[in-house]
Amino acid sequence: MNLRKYLGGGALLTTGGLLSALCSFVRNIFIARMLSLEDFGIAATFAMTTSLIEMSSDMALDRLLVQADDGDDPKLQATAQAFQAVRGLTGCLFMILLAQPFAALMGIPEVTWAFRTLAIVPLMRGFIHLDMYRQQREMKFAPSVGADAGPQLAMTALAIPLAAWFGDYRAVLVLTILQFALQLLISHYVAMRRYAWHWDAVVVRRILHFGWPLLTNGFLLFGIFQGDRMIVATWFSMEELGWYSAAFSLTMMPTLVLAKVLRTYFLPLLARKKNDLPEFSILFERVCIAVAGLAGCFVLGFILGGPAFLQILYGARYAPAAAVIPWFAMLQALRLCRVGPSIAAMALGETKNMMYANFVRCISIPAGVLSAYLGYSIPFVAGLAAGGELLAVLVSMYCLYRLCHVRRSFQVTTITVFFFLVALALLGRTTFYGALNDWGELTVAALLALGGGLTIVALSPGAKELVSLVLHPRTVANQNVSTFAAPAGAVKRVEGEAKVV
Repeated sequence: MNLRKYLGGGALLTTGGLLSALCSFVRNIFIARMLSLEDFGIAATFAMTTSLIEMSSDMALDRLLVQADDGDDPKLQATAQAFQAVRGLTGCLFMILLAQPFAALMGIPEVTWAFRTLAIVPLMRGFIHLDMYRQQREMKFAPSVGADAGPQLAMTALAIPLAAWFGDYRAVLVLTILQFALQLLISHYVAMRRYAWHWDAVVVRRILHFGWPLLTNGFLLFGIFQGDRMIVATWFSMEELGWYSAAFSLTMMPTLVLAKVLRTYFLPLLARKKNDLPEFSILFERVCIAVAGLAGCFVLGFILGGPAFLQILYGARYAPAAAVIPWFAMLQALRLCRVGPSIAAMALGETKNMMYANFVRCISIPAGVLSAYLGYSIPFVAGLAAGGELLAVLVSMYCLYRLCHVRRSFQVTTITVFFFLVALALLGRTTFYGALNDWGELTVAALLALGGGLTIVALSPGAKELVSLVLHPRTVANQNVSTFAAPAGAVKRVEGEAKVV
């Protein structure tokens, strides 16, 4: 494989993902400022509904066409498209049937018609042309990036006029439908093959075999990203769901962006060292240093400056969200800490690491349901979610250790430093809260966050080599990593096995 072409394609995908995330974030800010808290909360239930249908039926057909040896076979693609259409029709029917009970569960029966209207979204997704994903086999990433980022850009441009026209949650309903309709049209426009259906029972069994673990993971991801919001929507008011969703989105967006960048940048480098565990371990520790520095910046910045940042972007109506910002900061920073072990496991060909960690993470959902039922506050529900994320980090680290015996002490040190920073940030927040205006708090938080992250990197072993890795990735990928100072306890190969010294 041409590494330069691979990295270039990865950079294009990353840029497209960043652009899509940024557009979604900006659009949410526009809508949050123009709609009432209640309408913004109702709009959040639309995202939860479409996510539930999408994640609960995702068989990873796009990844199958990229991964399979016969992914270029027109019959395989046509069968996948027919399967996708059946999936879309099924999702549409389920949304129509579940619209009334779902709206009643959320306490907004008057919005039942909107949930039924949303049923057109899975139907449209069922007819998306999969050829844009097949083209990724030839390192042609522009079609899929255009189909993803293009509609996001268009809907961001339409957000203000539609919100001004409708003045309530209907603006989000229309934007959601238009976004997926445009994605459908673009997918057919960029396709190089004629859209076709075929049904091959053998291929369908392959699809089911390939997709069921990812389908399971999809359910888990729905619980992770939407579970606590479902709890808030069910046991609390739409106004509270509105500011809760704003705080969640504010902290989640940077995490998604950073995780995507880290995976795109470090996965190829680790994969090239997968057959040499001693060098793989040393390179992995450099990745962990980088992730620890970013997580430190994130948790310090959002605990200290998150409430001020939220009010600057969303307005004073969202001030109650200050109570959950510290918990979300810890949750998202811990999720970032999971990126290192998950990238390493993926580079070694192990895809279950993330699934096991996500399964443990979802333990916090029934705990959150019980706490809400017993009358505990929204910050308590958010704290349980952060606790679930900590368990997920520990499980991900343990699974990686079982796979290749990387040093556990190094990873435990990273988590210890993380919570030390959390304690400092909470102490600083308690001591100096209210002493500065919003912009002053944000400035101090940014400076302390940057200083904290750089301190973590500077005090870590191998900081110099990490700088070389970031600045010259191709050189490092092709050289012997063991020329770096190997820390005591690094993995060494003894008689063909990986053992901890």
